[in-house]
Amino acid sequence: MEPKVIVDKESDNRIGVIVDISIKLVALAALLISCYFIIEPFVALIVWASVLSISLNPLFLSLKKLFRGKGGLAATVITVLFMLLLIAPIVWMSISTGMSLQSLGEQVKSGELAIPPPNESVKSFPRERWGLCQSNFSQVSRKGRQRFRGESSRKISKDVSPWLNGLSLRKTR
Repeated sequence: MEPKVIVDKESDNRIGVIVDISIKLVALAALLISCYFIIEPFVALIVWASVLSISLNPLFLSLKKLFRGKGGLAATVITVLFMLLLIAPIVWMSISTGMSLQSLGEQVKSGELAIPPPNESVKSFPRERWGLCQSNFSQVSRKGRQRFRGESSRKISKDVSPWLNGLSLRKTR
């Protein structure tokens, strides 16, 4: 004898409502997670913008009062000042770095680069090539460049050859 399952419409309706709510909650969670992944790269910027806007509000209000209620002009002055404060040092450092690298490159090309003797704190480090670099840096750099080119070309050919062999370069009939 089989057991009789009594299903009333009210419990069937409740199960349907529970399933419906569960599906909606899962969809909502997926939507919220995907929104977070979209917004996540900008969270730090939003936090900094909030901090700056709150901290600069007194300056903005005083400049707005100074410019007789022109908030756009006050905001423009603050923006230009901060751009100068941020961009000027970056440009200065970039130019200085570029000039230093250019000077270093000229010294390496002319063979005038002098490697100083090692500091006392690194005397215990292995330094077989330090003396050679001190005496003739251009020769060491030329050998290193040739060695790097040789090793890198062998590695590339080793890595790429199986892939190229797998390609069929012949015409199939």
